[in-house]
Amino acid sequence: MPALLLTALAVAFTASPGARQARVVVPSAPPPDARPASGTGAITGVVLDASTGRPLANATVQLETTPPGGKRQLFLQITTPTGRFAFIDLPASDGYLLTATKPGYLDGGHGRRDPRGPAAPLALTDGQWIGDVRVTLGRPGSIAGTVVDETGQPVVGAYVRVMPRVMLAGRAEWFIGGAARTDDRGAYRIAGLGPGRYVVTVPSVQATLAASATPPAPGASAGTSMSDLRAASAADRAVRQLVDAGDGQQLVAGRYAVPPPPGPDGRRMAYPIVFYPNVATPADATPIDLEPGESRQGIDFQLRPVATARVAGVLQGPAEAIAGQIVRLLSVGLQELGEGSEVATAVSLTDGRFTFLDVPDGRYVVEVRHAYAELAISTLGDPSTAVPVPLRFPAHRAMSMNVSAAPPGVHLAALQDDAEASFWGRQSIVVSGRDVDDVVVALTGGATLSGRIEWAPGTPTTSVSLVLEPADARRSLGVLGGRTSGGARGARGSRGIDTFEFRGLMAGEYILRLMFGGEARVESITWQGHDYAERPFDASDGHDITDVVVRLASGTSTIAGTVTEGAAPLAAGAAVIAFPADPGRWSNYGFNPAGLRSVLTTPDGRFRIDGLPAGDYLLVGVPSEEERAWLDPEYLAARAGRATPVRLDDLASTREGVMLRIVR
Repeated sequence: MPALLLTALAVAFTASPGARQARVVVPSAPPPDARPASGTGAITGVVLDASTGRPLANATVQLETTPPGGKRQLFLQITTPTGRFAFIDLPASDGYLLTATKPGYLDGGHGRRDPRGPAAPLALTDGQWIGDVRVTLGRPGSIAGTVVDETGQPVVGAYVRVMPRVMLAGRAEWFIGGAARTDDRGAYRIAGLGPGRYVVTVPSVQATLAASATPPAPGASAGTSMSDLRAASAADRAVRQLVDAGDGQQLVAGRYAVPPPPGPDGRRMAYPIVFYPNVATPADATPIDLEPGESRQGIDFQLRPVATARVAGVLQGPAEAIAGQIVRLLSVGLQELGEGSEVATAVSLTDGRFTFLDVPDGRYVVEVRHAYAELAISTLGDPSTAVPVPLRFPAHRAMSMNVSAAPPGVHLAALQDDAEASFWGRQSIVVSGRDVDDVVVALTGGATLSGRIEWAPGTPTTSVSLVLEPADARRSLGVLGGRTSGGARGARGSRGIDTFEFRGLMAGEYILRLMFGGEARVESITWQGHDYAERPFDASDGHDITDVVVRLASGTSTIAGTVTEGAAPLAAGAAVIAFPADPGRWSNYGFNPAGLRSVLTTPDGRFRIDGLPAGDYLLVGVPSEEERAWLDPEYLAARAGRATPVRLDDLASTREGVMLRIVR
């Protein structure tokens, strides 16, 4: 009977040109000539508009699975005029992932709640037909408005940026989001936004160079910048326009709104950074709560110039550390927002002197550092415009990675220069109605963390990458890559390269993370008799941390089981959250905690979690829409008393048959 049913499905859907099935095989471990398996199962359904409920024609539907010991397989279809799709002749699998895309819509998937999140797996047995699978696609939202000056005239070419508020490592933080430029009417529209809470800002950065400085040739760069990592627009790569500001200084112009001439008292004027509705900080801003597909209009700004002061000072430290440094001036409270959020930037002279021009009154931090990290959440649907970097950070090493300690779609961009002596400094100042000429920033040599890698017997040779993440996820501390004993940059390791060193640690706590290209895993990280695999190193006192021992071994732990709805099996899928039994590990774990994990179950409630480190854990079954709720420590505290304890004795521990009841 199943064979007859599948034959009927094949005839019905292949007769429609829009539903022809294409099979794509992506090679992995098996030999290249291995052929994809064929079976007798089928998955059919429809793609719908999330707002109207109407079927969507010409959507691309993808079905993906990786059979045990086989190759990853992709099956692709285009939906019919009635939005239907049908995948037939499918082999049995516990892990089919079904997703759909269409231009003008956010991505969707079976059981997917967040457009950037995972799809819920589908389990298919031989001869089974899973019908009426519904995938909804929503349209992206947008925020639009106008920017005018103090006379009501449109400000043309001004940058406007959104900052979404999301959970990061157990705390709510403002992130860098999409941006747009105003047109000839002063109007802007930031598109491709998912649902959530946003603050809207008009940035303004005054960049100062010495009169002897010359702009770079078109396309030239002193190094990689955050904007490079976010595919900056062609306008951001244009030649700088330099304006003589007197006193041997030049202002970089043409990238932000041009202020009016000096006021009656001769003081220079500037348009300060503002947040909607025309306030100075994100804390005072009115947030925009955007619903799915909502287009919010009327988020308008009127820029008003303010009198400014000159801030000058000197860097104190070794000669090699004070010359040619990028010095940043940031408003108190904005230190974690990355490049483009400064009030002013400057480059120090050979004797360490620096000058900021056009600084409004306020409380600030002057800083010099050698590593930067910026977290951004991707704009959905339409591309965004990157806010220009006023002075490019001379980075020689860059990395980009996803962040598991944040909602889906969050990416980390980290830059680090190649200074042999990584000195850093930070000084607080107040500007109030007059010039400040006596700022002294004492530069301090950062701490060093070093050690060696040991390999347990039988552990296969593999590549190793090492990074230091700030435990509290402060981007101002940067993310550091290590130097290996082989002299390689970028922290590559193998059996022949087994020592590492991180230089220039600023005051703070750091988590050591290792990433692998093979089967090796971290068995332990020890220093002075304590395990630091999930515990931060404290570099607050500036002392070096030496003789750290990282031990690698092979093996992958597994926890598998079933989630039920009371005494009955689930009618639909759920999620499982695994978190440490120790509440001290529910926060302060950096950007990618190893001991916090969540997965979506199959529709009948089965789940599998691989790769947790050894230790004591609590497992809880929750509704699928709460799959990422572990980011909030209060959520874990409220469910810990109803969670199921599970212990993993080592890297290769296996716990199967774990039974969980869904907790609501």
